[in-house]
Amino acid sequence: MKSMAGWVGILGVSLALNAPAQAPRLPSLGESQVWSQGQEQRLGESIKASLYASDRVWHDPVLEDYVHRVWSTLFEAARAQGLVPVDLAEGLPWVQLVIRDPSLNAFAMPGGVVGVHLGLLASSGDLNALAAVLAHEMSHVSQRHIPRLLEAQSRLAPLAMGAMLVAILVASRSDNADAAQATIAGSQAVMAQAGINFTRGMEQEADRMGWQIYTAAGFSPQGFTAVFEQLAKSANLNDDGSLAYLRTHPLSRERIAEIMARQSLQTGSTPVRHPHLNALAPWMQVRAKVAATTRADDWRAWRTQAVELSQALSPNEQLKLYLAVQSAIRLGEWDWAWRGIQHLAQQNTDAAISAMLNADWLAVGLRLPAGVVDAAAAQARVERGLKSGWRGEWLAAVRWSIERGQVNQVVGALQAKVVIDPQDATSWTLLAQAREAQGQTLRMLRAQAEAQWARGNVEGALDRIVAARKWSASHPAVDPIEAQVVLTRERDMRRWVAEQAAAEAAER
Repeated sequence: MKSMAGWVGILGVSLALNAPAQAPRLPSLGESQVWSQGQEQRLGESIKASLYASDRVWHDPVLEDYVHRVWSTLFEAARAQGLVPVDLAEGLPWVQLVIRDPSLNAFAMPGGVVGVHLGLLASSGDLNALAAVLAHEMSHVSQRHIPRLLEAQSRLAPLAMGAMLVAILVASRSDNADAAQATIAGSQAVMAQAGINFTRGMEQEADRMGWQIYTAAGFSPQGFTAVFEQLAKSANLNDDGSLAYLRTHPLSRERIAEIMARQSLQTGSTPVRHPHLNALAPWMQVRAKVAATTRADDWRAWRTQAVELSQALSPNEQLKLYLAVQSAIRLGEWDWAWRGIQHLAQQNTDAAISAMLNADWLAVGLRLPAGVVDAAAAQARVERGLKSGWRGEWLAAVRWSIERGQVNQVVGALQAKVVIDPQDATSWTLLAQAREAQGQTLRMLRAQAEAQWARGNVEGALDRIVAARKWSASHPAVDPIEAQVVLTRERDMRRWVAEQAAAEAAER
């Protein structure tokens, strides 16, 4: 969990490492004699921390929830089939992040750190596209392809691998691939290049297992094949250097033929499942499309192409208006965004789309001057949001309550949330804001520490927890129970740091 700066842009999908010209003999599924699970877990925590510390993670609870739901659906199907071993399922960090990058890319790094680029989300409004790629990536991690590849090549120790990753992360801070490659060449690692392919056998294994996971999770068999055919076509027609997924996952005719053969064996029609996610997918494409660019000219163009706010809009017109609304938000045109979001909110009854629009309604409403938003309507939407199972809507309702001085109605829910999921950094951050609004300094400092800990920033977490301990020592009569919690958490954090240091020393 030690924080590292930068981003592994040149590593490509799944952190693909140097593959030999001829595929080595593969061990049994998931077997690796190089890395223990504990070593892979530590590396995963370190990678997670580096990504959180970078400026490449796109913090959008609505998009994050969408990706997490698709991933979770696949993950549960994989576990039910025994395709993700129990020890890996329960022992790795398994965090899903949306990455601010316009390239058509996704990755699953050692330790189960999964990233989806905005460019991939923006490339298709088909739910199957995201599910197919994530199922493939999940297979690379569950079968521990990177440790197996290292074993086949050089028996490179995990500590050396970690050192190489740190070097790449630092060198890639300015997205300078040449600098990163030079750093690797100068390291003690046997690999001299970063973005080389997995072996053919590993890719075929990920195809096969990804297909099993994908279909068992209830996604369209035809969709899996269509996605990889489209990726192959894009590689041939439009590889301008941005399609990292295609370069690190070469899609041979043989591989596509194998995928099509599996599809042909599928008997009968597959019922449409995940209706809410299917309905949400094209809206997420629009949302990601706006987020994937930093060009104000693009936002202005999309904003000016908005349809008239007529009484009824077709599905395509609704998506076009939503593109304009999201662009107006990025341009800071809050009045226009407010009119658009209000109109869209009246047009939709699907639970997922309605939750997304309610999150936007509350987020945009917070930007408007006092008195513009009807108080009764806002309270009704907040109350709905606080009962929602959609994370983006729930968090929007929580933020509204905190910023509108209604902290007491959400602090209990936030506290319950972080007890259930102590790795939820966003909820810890909001809890810290709520405690500050209540004037509870000690609880605020502790929540700030926990938020840093959840992001993997050990130094930041220790700084905040020490500040909490010192504040408590100077105010001994204030919240003695929380003071004991702070002391316990500081001991736990320092013990964890010592254990990680001892484990790394033993690996040298």
